[in-house]
Amino acid sequence: MNPISNRKYVIDLKAKKIPLPGRLLLYFTSSLLIAVPLIGFIADWVNGDLGVNSFVFLLLFAGVAFYFLRKALWFTYGREIIEIFDHKVTHTRDFYWFAWKTKTYHFKKCRWTFKQQPSDDKRAALRLYFDKKERFETLAKLDAANLKQLRHDLEYRNDFDFI
Repeated sequence: MNPISNRKYVIDLKAKKIPLPGRLLLYFTSSLLIAVPLIGFIADWVNGDLGVNSFVFLLLFAGVAFYFLRKALWFTYGREIIEIFDHKVTHTRDFYWFAWKTKTYHFKKCRWTFKQQPSDDKRAALRLYFDKKERFETLAKLDAANLKQLRHDLEYRNDFDFI
């Protein structure tokens, strides 16, 4: 009898935090990238010089600011949630203020392995391969104790093979 069958199995991986000065720099940069173009846009509007270039620069800087904010949130609160059902896996990246790239994979057989990081011998990423040559790799890394526990838990599933 398969002990995990017909039950949801959740893997919750937390991103490794970078040092506080680095996170503060990311938050400060994203704040500047929002505030400075917004002040320029308001100044153009008040002076009557509002044009297409004002909108383009505002949107361009907003996109870059969103990227920096997403990185700052990832390195502060980031986590990956992997929900494993029978023949289905759901993968979500959570940035605390919003979730990003929730994707569902359907499969008959899933192969999985760990990718060891050359710079870090104690942590590894989880890598899953599905039927249709789809795959994903976690950004957050697992430590050695969690790797052993995950391998033990998934070895009893009929739809998962360790490679």
